[in-house]
Amino acid sequence: MTVVVVCLGGKDKEGYNGLLKMLDVLLSEETLPGEKKRTLREEFGIPMTNKLEGDVDAMCNLSKGVYDRAVDKTLVESKKNLMNNSGWDIDKCMTMIDIPENKKKVYKEAILGTVEAI
Repeated sequence: MTVVVVCLGGKDKEGYNGLLKMLDVLLSEETLPGEKKRTLREEFGIPMTNKLEGDVDAMCNLSKGVYDRAVDKTLVESKKNLMNNSGWDIDKCMTMIDIPENKKKVYKEAILGTVEAI
């Protein structure tokens, strides 16, 4: 097995074209699926078949899921730190940082260690 690390750079970097730009477009969390499809079609000449459109949508959902998990993990750690440093209980910490009601139970379980991971 070989690991390859590719620095995508960014729009303002030298060599931002071809494969690097295509990967940057596909893997971007900020670019909406429609914009990704348009860029692939118009700039790279890739026809958007139904299968490819579905694949692009799946990739967008995957990157959003990864992003959401990272945010959730960060929030759990932040709540633990807030509890340790402020002396507040879990409920007050969640209220102070505006955790939505529908996520409070999951975060509480994660903080207390009753679920393995978010």
